[in-house]
Amino acid sequence: MVHKSHTGGSDGLLHGAKPHPRAWGTFPQYLGRYSRDLGVLSLEETIHHLTGRPARRLKLVARGLIREGYAADLVLFDPKTVAAAATFENPKQPAVGIQAVYVNGVAAAARWPTYRCKGWTSPASHK
Repeated sequence: MVHKSHTGGSDGLLHGAKPHPRAWGTFPQYLGRYSRDLGVLSLEETIHHLTGRPARRLKLVARGLIREGYAADLVLFDPKTVAAAATFENPKQPAVGIQAVYVNGVAAAARWPTYRCKGWTSPASHK
């Protein structure tokens, strides 16, 4: 996880009766457990691990960093409380400590959990 080429992500599917719990909580797990609780990475390193590094690796143009001219993909969260709540017994639980999600500057999920995602199009459609 601390190697400079490692990136975080999930290939979990959100549907089905019992999806893997990380499908609902991979990123909060990184932010809460691995960064805050265990100190594997600093908060800043964890955020880059989950945003800038994968965007660069996947060649997503103008994404993954907060910069003028870049897509405003942002998550408003409380670093003191963010955590994955999903378990194997109850996997469809939204994370705690997330207040809002913005995709392309559009509120995609406010007052979590709201799962409709507005403002997003596939990166492939931007080629």
